[in-house]
Amino acid sequence: MTKQEKQEKFVSDMTRWHGKEFNFIKLGMMVKVNGHIGTIAGFAPSGNLYIVFANRLRFPGKRICHPKWEIKYFDNDYKLIKRYSEKSNGIKSK
Repeated sequence: MTKQEKQEKFVSDMTRWHGKEFNFIKLGMMVKVNGHIGTIAGFAPSGNLYIVFANRLRFPGKRICHPKWEIKYFDNDYKLIKRYSEKSNGIKSK
């Protein structure tokens, strides 16, 4: 499977599980989950995201994270694209 095919399957899986609001998401995208920086590494069978965190001593390997729980998504220029936060009563978009 090519890199492009993996990306297309990833977006297809995300939108199938969580709706079209996730058509912006990409493999390798930088995220911040509950204050911890990481990178999207894949789609878990549970419908969640596999995240590889920058602090691998504290979070070794791939971790499973819900795509709408205390998470911020950033573009290639590290600008905030979308934020999901329970503390702010749901979804916030920039």
